[in-house]
Amino acid sequence: MFSIRSNPRLKCLVPLLLVVALTGCVSNYTNTARAFQSSYNGGDYANSLLEAEALMTNASAEDEVVLKLQLASVQREAGKIKASIDTLEAVEDLFGRYDAVPEVSLSGEGIAAFSNPYAFPYRGRAYDRIMATTYRALNYLEIGDQEKARVALNRALFRQEDAKRMVAEKERIAREETNNAESKDYNVGRVTRSAEVTSAMSEGAADFVGLPIYQDYMNPLSVWLHGVFFLHTAQGIEDVEKARKSLERAQALAPQNPSIQEDATWAAKSGDRPAVDGKCIVYVVHEAGTAPVWAEHKFNLPLIVFDNNAPIVTAAFPKISPVPNRDNLSIRCAAGNFNPAPLASMDAIVAREFNDELPGVRTRAVASATLKGIAAYVANKAAGEYNRRKKTEGSGLFYLATIIATNTYTTQSAQADLRNWATLPKNVGMVKIVAPISETIYLQNDLARQPVPFTIPNAKSIILYCKTPAKGGPLSLHKIILNP
Repeated sequence: MFSIRSNPRLKCLVPLLLVVALTGCVSNYTNTARAFQSSYNGGDYANSLLEAEALMTNASAEDEVVLKLQLASVQREAGKIKASIDTLEAVEDLFGRYDAVPEVSLSGEGIAAFSNPYAFPYRGRAYDRIMATTYRALNYLEIGDQEKARVALNRALFRQEDAKRMVAEKERIAREETNNAESKDYNVGRVTRSAEVTSAMSEGAADFVGLPIYQDYMNPLSVWLHGVFFLHTAQGIEDVEKARKSLERAQALAPQNPSIQEDATWAAKSGDRPAVDGKCIVYVVHEAGTAPVWAEHKFNLPLIVFDNNAPIVTAAFPKISPVPNRDNLSIRCAAGNFNPAPLASMDAIVAREFNDELPGVRTRAVASATLKGIAAYVANKAAGEYNRRKKTEGSGLFYLATIIATNTYTTQSAQADLRNWATLPKNVGMVKIVAPISETIYLQNDLARQPVPFTIPNAKSIILYCKTPAKGGPLSLHKIILNP
């Protein structure tokens, strides 16, 4: 009778097959994380919040950062501002914890090479960290805590400086992994340069036509918010100077927005806060649409060896695509009709960092897939040699089962890391209007929804922060008092 237990040669396959079984587990992150997306995009923030909270209940430590970022967005739109603050502060603590431990390079011999990317913690991209701190500042401003908002906005500028360090570190790791892979004898370098991988890279790269390029990973929304905050809460000439620098930088990043230039000019000429007697300066900010959608592109690698025992080897890269539908906003008041001008393109910010990460993602995916293929090849060859010697029905069945198992493993275990902050907007626009106190202004989406009225409060300056995640969805409003 056929028995692995009775054959010492086949016993050596058992640990390998256990590794295959354990490390080939497929993550269901993508499907579960999208559970709340439909409700969120449709403006059903109450149900979206319940679904996002449910995801956190069963979240793994590796997914904690990305799920908390999305939870904080839902909490904010559901009116749970203090809860959103708490969640974002918890995320900030996680960022600090991850920064204290250097990001590990993939070792060619390590068991991590067999793991899918979801086995590694999501540490947050540079734009995640900048936007998380920016939303913390907006939340603090909404509840009237300007001191904590000031700290958060300064932190957001630091995060933008730190973005260059993060990108440089990822580039260093990518070079290290590429050199490590090419120094081995399993042909990862050759495979990486193959036509199949080159074609997959071309398809996977984010090629969004006509997007702005923001220098040094700057985020125009964060820079503008820093400037307008210090302009309208200035406690002296030093704050006005901070405002001037940020507003001039924001103007360079978003030259199509005349409202920024107007404030930059004021800050350069005046040492005091802007004010208009009997009227309120209103900044209407509109987050429209959703950031790029992430998907998986799978493809077969060239054969690692030319042998009947060589398995099918599959690699997976992420790819992103823009979400086309977004709402435009119009504001109607006694002074006329206004539309927000471009302030920031999250599509541009996400696409740039995605493309910068792609070479490292490519090397890691190809190295992992190739090593899985080698392990499967060794298992197939050992089972084939045993069958050739024994030529029994049992040995033949074992050989067939090994071939099926290893091919299933090398094709099904390939996964691209699709974790991303899916609730970020596509674009952010802003317009500055001056309206009499107590006047009602009307805000309306593209589609034929009833205009949303808003009464100007008794304040010198405010931010009216609006959001429509999907075209035709309801418009949410956040009132922020800058200068009472």
